[in-house]
Amino acid sequence: QPGTMIEWGNNWARAIKYRQENQEAGGGVFSQIGELYVVHHLWAYRDLQSREETRNAAWRKRGWDENVYYT
Repeated sequence: QPGTMIEWGNNWARAIKYRQENQEAGGGVFSQIGELYVVHHLWAYRDLQSREETRNAAWRKRGWDENVYYT
């Protein structure tokens, strides 16, 4: 069952905090035009190596998996 936009926003805010530890630029965009509430997550990485390191580090953090599930 879908949640509310407020719930999604709160989970997204927590996700940003996890990822900011690596000084990573990111953003999220959703639209109410076309297919409703499809979210696109945008992350900026220096290169493919930093992408792999950053993503792996996020998965090792406690609570990241739950955050991903709800966003």
